[in-house]
Amino acid sequence: MTRSLSLSRAARLLLLPACAALLLACGGGGGGGGGPVNQPPVAAAVLKGEAVLQASTLFDTAGTGDADGSLALRSWDYGDGTSGSTDSHVYTRTGTFTAVYTVTDNLGATASKTVPVNVAKCSAAGTEASRLSPNQAVCVQTSQGEMVIEMFGTEAPVTTANFLRYVTEGFYAGTVVHRATGLLFEAGGFTSGLQPKPATHPAIALESNNGLKNWQFTVAMARDAAPDSATTRFYVNVVDNHQFDFNPAIGTPNGNAVFGQLISGTGVADAIATVAPGTSGGMTNVPAAEITIRSAVTMK
Repeated sequence: MTRSLSLSRAARLLLLPACAALLLACGGGGGGGGGPVNQPPVAAAVLKGEAVLQASTLFDTAGTGDADGSLALRSWDYGDGTSGSTDSHVYTRTGTFTAVYTVTDNLGATASKTVPVNVAKCSAAGTEASRLSPNQAVCVQTSQGEMVIEMFGTEAPVTTANFLRYVTEGFYAGTVVHRATGLLFEAGGFTSGLQPKPATHPAIALESNNGLKNWQFTVAMARDAAPDSATTRFYVNVVDNHQFDFNPAIGTPNGNAVFGQLISGTGVADAIATVAPGTSGGMTNVPAAEITIRSAVTMK
């Protein structure tokens, strides 16, 4: 009887290693298993094109994904104190920023990618155009794109000084294009919803008799019926509009003062002038889709 018990105990001892191996292989044994480990997602992001003041800065996030699951959240810290979930952002000041793109997968794992963003006050093309001009230039960002205006300070000193003063004071930011006829577009006197934006300086003397004509892509001041009534409103000719030129055959002051011309962004001007027109607030030829001037800054 004693011998039989001894053999049984020995048999059990021999079986223990095999049982332990079987438990490990099957993921058992005190909760030591639990399935495959979650792989973290991949956050991929680079700057797409240029970063320009008040323009739409774009980021390319192709390559972002999660190999063993799905993405639950995408978010951006744009580096300027704002955040969002879209791959585009409008920077409201120049400088160098560090944008951070973060993704989270369906199991809570995260990954981030930093993107340095150098925001210039005008595009490379606009900056080069202004550099090549011997005159002061103004870079205008609109919701339709960018234009650069070269000033004719010698021919129209009063008009140019008036326009540049309003530019320097930031007056034009937030104003809208309130008239587009296919021949020209006019802006600078109203904000969103066609709310009038009053001038902050007196009207200026008319400088229409300065030898400058309303050729295609020139820029001139709009005015009321009185000759010396121009303040902030300006227009861009997208065709030759010589009906607005000074006419020496008329005895009283007449015409509108041309004070600049586009040296970059003529395609943008064409697009603005030909946008579908509508009627609003008793005004005709108002762009049906609101077009905003986001900023206007001097280049020199």
